Amino acid sequence: MVRDKYSLIVAGKEKAEIVYEDELFLAFVSEEAYAPGQITIIPKEKYTIFEMVPDAILTKLGAVVKLVSSAVFDSLKCHGTNVLIENGISAGQDVPYFSVVVLPRYQGDGLDFEWSGEEMEEFDLENAFLQLEAQVNGSASAVSAEHIGDDTVVNDDLDDMDDSDDKEDNYLVKSLNRMP
Repeated sequence: MVRDKYSLIVAGKEKAEIVYEDELFLAFVSEEAYAPGQITIIPKEKYTIFEMVPDAILTKLGAVVKLVSSAVFDSLKCHGTNVLIENGISAGQDVPYFSVVVLPRYQGDGLDFEWSGEEMEEFDLENAFLQLEAQVNGSASAVSAEHIGDDTVVNDDLDDMDDSDDKEDNYLVKSLNRMP
């Protein structure tokens, strides 16, 4: 792992081109990027991996990711975005600090994020399924209905976000219009 440059950015000890900041999050242009306009979003409080981030922070983070992804679409006129979380060393995480990356995508950009699966034995698949099912069902009580389906915006800085069905403001219509 490389040094924790994200903590230095939060502390103001390392320069970053910040495109969004509030009391909880920073979003900045990534210097080491797959494509121009790639944005990294981090909570100001350090969490090493996704599972360490409190639910309340994740809820607010979702609104920030949506805001940044929309801005990437609108400003760069890209055809799509990848929203990526590299969660742990084996998943490519090279900074010990949880982050979300918004990557602008264009038709034919040459970036290949497709994985090909391996042929697995039925026993291995069934065993993995049973273990996952038991763990998820055992943990499901921790997820309360109050975290699901709440459409309220959780950050006053995001009040301008609008899910209007008006064709001019509809994000889905905008993204479909960008398809080559």
